[in-house]
Amino acid sequence: MTHTSVFCKAAIQPAATHKGIRRPSHSRWLFSACVALLLARPALLSAALQEVTLTTCKGTISSSFGTLGINAEWAIDWPERITHVSPRIMTAIHEQICADTFGLLSEDSGQDEGGVVAARLDYAQIHLFRRAADMVKEPEDSHCARALDFHAYLNVLFVTDGYIGYKMNGLHNEGGNGCHSFVIARVLSLASGRPLSASDLIATNRFSALYAHIVNKACAEVDVKPFDPEPNYKPSDRFFDTANFMIEPKGIRWYLSPYSVFPGCAGVVDTLVTWAELKPFFAEPGYWSALRKLHAGAKTILRKE
Repeated sequence: MTHTSVFCKAAIQPAATHKGIRRPSHSRWLFSACVALLLARPALLSAALQEVTLTTCKGTISSSFGTLGINAEWAIDWPERITHVSPRIMTAIHEQICADTFGLLSEDSGQDEGGVVAARLDYAQIHLFRRAADMVKEPEDSHCARALDFHAYLNVLFVTDGYIGYKMNGLHNEGGNGCHSFVIARVLSLASGRPLSASDLIATNRFSALYAHIVNKACAEVDVKPFDPEPNYKPSDRFFDTANFMIEPKGIRWYLSPYSVFPGCAGVVDTLVTWAELKPFFAEPGYWSALRKLHAGAKTILRKE
């Protein structure tokens, strides 16, 4: 593992002092100081040192012999600590990252993991090791190779006073054909630890219209025809139930998984819908305005190897 310390700092300007100014009495000065502190408290909190400490978890597994082929690689940003965020919220963030990375391999393990496996990335790696061991133990079959490809590259993109955003580029293939790449994008609340969902932002009665807008933009950008919808099938509902999106300074970027809208040959398709385009679809205009300014308060991330 390599350890990366990330510091987010806001400068505090010292108050100027001048000779010749008469000091107030002690009691009056104390009262004035208390009032000033109460009034300035939000500004002081935002100006105080904000520190985010990340550890990058890296690893590889590679084995090739006979009909066995295992190729796994991962590099995952792991937030160890965020100033002013409680241990309970940090645990929720850790559990989400574990679920989005090695937790993807736990479905067929037959194990109901909890505790440290769910909240610690080093322990969560057991899901990958189990899948690799399962491949080794599989009987040789001339019709199916014993193959496991797994890649997970997760980067923390921003941290603000209220949110943390990360994106993972991944690949998972166990001997099949077709496209197996995917993207997981999350914006987590630092108040609850819960990921923002599309229904938190968008009015549900506008889902269909926004879905059509996203698909039309994506079609123009990738020049690939989407799947024909089946009768009585509402693709917008399914899309927003599991929507991958990232909040950016210019708007919200939506990620379309292979086979969800376009054929697998298109891979992961993403498109940016600007804030101006998004405004009519938001359930709360005030929320639209607040998220539009989200990156203005994002902390500068300095990575030190």
